[in-house]
Amino acid sequence: MHLNGLKNAIARNEAVQVELHAAEQVLYIPFLRNGDSLQPLHANNTTLTFPSRSKALVALAQTGLRSVDFVHRSSYGEMIGTEGSIANTEFRQRVDLTRYRT
Repeated sequence: MHLNGLKNAIARNEAVQVELHAAEQVLYIPFLRNGDSLQPLHANNTTLTFPSRSKALVALAQTGLRSVDFVHRSSYGEMIGTEGSIANTEFRQRVDLTRYRT
């Protein structure tokens, strides 16, 4: 979905769910979730990426989106704050975007 399409869907009060994935330390990619599938958001015919989490959150807040799920996956079997090795190394956090609106 194009970023403007997301804005239009939100303006029409359509239920949209967006996830912001941390791909690397300096690469954040927003995805539209539709059931079990993820579709990257686009702008200018390319996948939308951001160099920081805060820049991504500001841009997503400007679409009118109220919240986004931040997702960070680790390739390691251990996560800080957990004991031993765990199978699910995914950190998820619901982020309220109202504080990022300008």
